[in-house]
Formats: sequence, C-alpha cells, structure tokens
Amino acid sequence: MRTMRSMAVLGLWLAACQPPPGSTPPPRDPRALADSAYRVEWGALEVPELRAGQPAVLRVEVRNVGDARWPDSTVARPAGAFAVRLCHRFRPKDGPAPRFEPPRVDLPAPLDPGGRLTLQVPVTAPQAGEWVLELGLVQEMVAWFDEKGAATLQRPVVVRPARP
Repeated sequence: MRTMRSMAVLGLWLAACQPPPGSTPPPRDPRALADSAYRVEWGALEVPELRAGQPAVLRVEVRNVGDARWPDSTVARPAGAFAVRLCHRFRPKDGPAPRFEPPRVDLPAPLDPGGRLTLQVPVTAPQAGEWVLELGLVQEMVAWFDEKGAATLQRPVVVRPARP
C-alpha cells in the first residue's frame, strides 16, 4: 500500500513539474553556442607509434567553420563550464563505440570563426590490436558537436604490444 501511495505522490509531483500545454520552453543559456556554431573542419592528424598501455601524444589540427567564437576554459565560467574541448576514444575495429571519457583537451585560447589551431592530445594506448581512434568536440554542459551534425575524426590505428 505504501508503495502505491509513493508512486501516486511521485506521479503528481512529475505532473506538477511539466510545463503547461502551449507554454514556451525555458530560454536557452546565452553561453550555449547556436547550432550553426557546431561546425568543425579536421586537418592533419599525427599519430606516433602506439604501444599497449603506453602514453603517447597525438597532434591534430582543427578549424572553426561555424559562425561563433568557441570559448576556451579560461573565459568559460564557472570553472570551464561551456568551454569547447576535444575528446578521444579508441574503439574496437569491428565493435561498438564506448562513450567519450575524460581526459579532455582544452583549447589554448578562444577560437574565432575561420580560425585554426593544432592541439596536442595525450593518450594511453589500449591493448594490442586493431582499433579506430576517434576524436570529437564537446561544449561542456551543452552538447557534443556530432549531436549537432558535425563529423568526428576517425582513423584506423594498430597498437603494437608493449616493449618488455
């Protein structure tokens, strides 16, 4: 009986939290980029030899082909909120993609439309085998660029066994 009462209270609370029919949605946070700003052009990607479990540093060029400045973590407040950052993941050659996870790479400065820069991306190589390295951008607390139609950069890579 108590569970049914709790579910009824929860249902009333959820109904009370819903906006009334015909109401306007809450305003978009002004720090969030417009959809037209989530555009990236990927340039050169340098991948050094990758050894299982070993750290390496990639270099990748990105160009802002959107229509707004991408904020970096120094201008995004609080503490990097709304900053644009680069993420990476290794996914099995023929398997599902895991979620992008930290660490993320900050832009060294805000990037204006048409601007380009090269980022150094520290990675730790997965186990030996064939993988797809995928790079993507995110505006923290808002959206992944690929959710807004931008492409990720994907490159097949071979990870060699660790040296003894």
